[in-house]
Amino acid sequence: MSSRYIEDFLVSSRNGRTRSDNTFKAYQIDLEQFLVFLSITRSTGTFGDIDALLKDVQKGDIQTFFTYKCEEGSVKTANRKLAAVRAFFRWMEEEGHVESSPAKNLGFKTVSKDPVMEITIDQVEDLINSFDPSNVFGSRDLVIFFLLFRVGLTTTQVSDMNIRDVDLDKGICTVKPRGKNKLLRDGILLLDEVVLNALRNYLNVLREDEGFHFASSSVDSGGCTPLFFNKDNGRLSTRSIRRRTTAHFLELGLSENVGMSVFRHAYQDLVKEK
Repeated sequence: MSSRYIEDFLVSSRNGRTRSDNTFKAYQIDLEQFLVFLSITRSTGTFGDIDALLKDVQKGDIQTFFTYKCEEGSVKTANRKLAAVRAFFRWMEEEGHVESSPAKNLGFKTVSKDPVMEITIDQVEDLINSFDPSNVFGSRDLVIFFLLFRVGLTTTQVSDMNIRDVDLDKGICTVKPRGKNKLLRDGILLLDEVVLNALRNYLNVLREDEGFHFASSSVDSGGCTPLFFNKDNGRLSTRSIRRRTTAHFLELGLSENVGMSVFRHAYQDLVKEK
């Protein structure tokens, strides 16, 4: 289904270059969806004269489309589609194709925010105490917990860490820079005593455990020995890190849907207050 008006609108918008290429693609998809919806709801299912149909659009048509999209998917997506329709009819009004935009004064729907998560110092301490520092997995998960939530690394950064990246004497480790972590300076991460002690314990337990070793079988395809191992002596994946983190959230009595960034901020706020 095509419309001369929509094609002209997209060309005009591209010439102005006030939006990105992705926005233009989204506009085209959203407007085509609106056309299909309009053709079905305003006729017997035949598309007829699309341009004439667009010139006859009423505010109620757009409101019905918007409500349908809100119920069909996310409010954020529906808002984006409404933005495309509003921009299109604003252009139609400016070009004199319609007397007044039918989308004028149509507002977006507020996207509900996730509730603020409240955790207590006792809950955090209970979680930390639930890690068994005497075995490989318990000591490993404790270090990962601190790196994710005390330091603020991502699961990818944690998974990518290697044994050679850690210098316990200097209290630093090398990490691939991502985001805006203030503790990182050119890929060098400064570790506090809490994290360093957990790391020392983990490496000692790892070296003493007969089931884990730093032999050639533990070296990955890049020739590096991972810092964090899985049960098969391989590198712990980001998926496994997220899965283990979710399990610990559940132990804390939190929802498995809690975002890691939300918990990170809540935990760091408690560290500052303590």
